[in-house]
Amino acid sequence: MEYPMESQEVGHHHYLLTEDICPIMRVWGETHGFVVPGKKWFANNHKLLRMAIEKVLFSNDDVVVVDSLPHNYIVSEIQFLVYQAHAKLEVDLGCVVSLDRVYGIKMNCPHYHIEVNRVVNAEGQDLGRDRRFKALPIEEQIQQFSRRVTSRHVIVVDDGLWTGKTLEWMISKLGEHNLVTSAVVVGVHVKHQGDKAIDFGMNPACLKAVQTYDSNRPVWDWVCERDFVPGVPFGGRTVEESIYKDKYPISIGAFYPTQKEWLWNWASLRDPEGEFRKFCYERSLILFRDIEKLSSRKVLFEDLERIPIEF
Repeated sequence: MEYPMESQEVGHHHYLLTEDICPIMRVWGETHGFVVPGKKWFANNHKLLRMAIEKVLFSNDDVVVVDSLPHNYIVSEIQFLVYQAHAKLEVDLGCVVSLDRVYGIKMNCPHYHIEVNRVVNAEGQDLGRDRRFKALPIEEQIQQFSRRVTSRHVIVVDDGLWTGKTLEWMISKLGEHNLVTSAVVVGVHVKHQGDKAIDFGMNPACLKAVQTYDSNRPVWDWVCERDFVPGVPFGGRTVEESIYKDKYPISIGAFYPTQKEWLWNWASLRDPEGEFRKFCYERSLILFRDIEKLSSRKVLFEDLERIPIEF
């Protein structure tokens, strides 16, 4: 992987770090009967993670600023943009499909989830897009959504746009079921080519983002904090189901700190001595040990929703 091109406009890049462990772990705790730490614990954890990333980035010659993107802020703004799109485009209220389970946790407008994610093999090689673990095949999910909506015009929501390939693929899939994507709403839109919005074959004004980064705010990389903490639901990249489904009836995750090559390829962080990766595993252990103390019970493998691949 090459380092991003030098920013001629501002002299520095932005490293985007999405705050999302707190809402994910709260839902996990409620589902599995565990008590998780309070907001201050997760705020402090995010602060420590941010400092650790800044330490790694400081070792580069480039100047990189870490931007924290709070979960509640992104969710509330996405929701506002969705309602705005409903009003302007006259799309029926229930015709919203979300591709991101994390931001869908707190959305209070009617919506449907398509359980889709990028899948890798045991070596971390990309295998394209597939359903989430134990979810229905993508085609069946879209068919269910199609039967529920009252209009053929829909709004698609996702956490963000980097290359736009996943959204482009999903819009095409929806089109195969005669569903027209009238608007796209995302948390983050990173513009790459000449600061142009990604062309989804719709009016560019119908592509809305909470935060947009262009050449005036060039982006080094964008990572969710859950990807750095082994054992957290939805964290890392999903390992193909066929490899482990007979042995482990549970999702397997390739978390970014597992290998230094993955950390660089997926998060643009160099960690030759392994200090950052050690930090990530220590924070994971502290998280689950604190949960055990608060819950007065052990957290077992069977309690996790995503087991780190190295385990």
